[in-house]
Amino acid sequence: MHTSRMNSVKEAIVKKGTLDIGFLEKTIYNRSGDIDGSADLIDLLELGAMYPLVKDYQNSNTILESAYVKYTKREERAKLNARNTTTDFLDILIGEGSGEYEMASYEKIYIHNIKATNFLMMGNLNAARVEVQRSINCNRRIREYAQFKAAQIAKEKTSVKQKAKKEKIGNLDMDAEVGKLTKKAGLDGEQQQAIRNIRNSYENGYTYLLSALVFALNQEWENARPQLKNADALTDNRYVKRLYRDFKNNPASLTSKTNVYIFSQVGFAPYKENFQVPFYNPVSKTLTHFSLAKIQTTRTGVSTINIVDGSSTVNDRMEALADLDLLALKQYDEDLVANITKATLRVVSQTIKDKAILDETTKKGKNTALFQIEQILLSGMNQVLYKTDIRAWNLAPKRVLFYCGTFGTSPITLTVRSTTGQTAERKVDIDPERLNIVSVRCLGQKMFVNHQTFDRGQR
Repeated sequence: MHTSRMNSVKEAIVKKGTLDIGFLEKTIYNRSGDIDGSADLIDLLELGAMYPLVKDYQNSNTILESAYVKYTKREERAKLNARNTTTDFLDILIGEGSGEYEMASYEKIYIHNIKATNFLMMGNLNAARVEVQRSINCNRRIREYAQFKAAQIAKEKTSVKQKAKKEKIGNLDMDAEVGKLTKKAGLDGEQQQAIRNIRNSYENGYTYLLSALVFALNQEWENARPQLKNADALTDNRYVKRLYRDFKNNPASLTSKTNVYIFSQVGFAPYKENFQVPFYNPVSKTLTHFSLAKIQTTRTGVSTINIVDGSSTVNDRMEALADLDLLALKQYDEDLVANITKATLRVVSQTIKDKAILDETTKKGKNTALFQIEQILLSGMNQVLYKTDIRAWNLAPKRVLFYCGTFGTSPITLTVRSTTGQTAERKVDIDPERLNIVSVRCLGQKMFVNHQTFDRGQR
């Protein structure tokens, strides 16, 4: 439902340049105009990403903060449940079939990227600084939660083996079965090659460069240094390389030497498809299936974005800074073994429970009705447990491009050339005496441009 609705929203933006914000607002706000506490996390994310396109930065931040609170509370609840020995494993490991959207790691970081940019567009450096610090802290939180989930899966694996032994079920080699299934569901050779140099599923040059710039605007040079160093390590973008080279000689150059920074977000985030995985249940001795949400990347629709100044002395091109779709593929690859293990454990664990109940019932005498129930339970067809969530944050970008330079005249012209050869232009009035931050969202031939200026500091 969400995917089909958002496909209509995206089509309206790309083909007509229209934003159906009202559609999303109806799903989120109650009659009093407040955010409904039961609003779906995925809808909050979509609306939070759409508001900046109409320069409604404040509402975007309010919505995205609600999304942040919702997902962090859920993770804390999962950790709390894990301490309760009576809580079922299925309740602890939120995800498939639960009805709640489980955010990708890069999406958790991207919330703070949007909020920091919103605050920059409002000229609020202090609030932007808070958000970039939260994005840095989010790295640690992501690592800790991944470790927590891995520990819970390992604990459940041990528990299932003990239950199988108690029920006198032999030949339960879960690791071997998971290994076979991982090969079937893994990324293809081209995808593996594409993510070969990706550090992990959440760190990216965009987040680090944005953080470095915000710290520099707050004249926190030592805080800017590691952020810019990470950005340099994570991208081949030649403008970033130049910034870091200059920074090492003079940290103040980050805001004093360059007067235009342009971040352009292009395309749409990857979508997900149900991938059916056949699994031989060693307890019921039947073939069942569970599904995984396999990542499918999309085309950006954008070939190049050129920048020309008013006197035509500058004619340059934006370059890739971060590929968020590759972060999504990286996470799929990183999580594949854990997700398959989790799914198979769910099937086997539930079947062992069913078998124990039925064995006890059989001792008291089996009739036709019970026999039919036994066949249903042991067939592993309780599909609600193994159903995957194929929703995605549709309005997140596929890729972020970056350019920076020094301009002496205004305006500058951004020219977007599509993969089909079509072009669209947008003039941006800059102030050459100040530092200009330009945020661009390219959706088809439509460009949404936001712009703010700041004091360049001592030159």
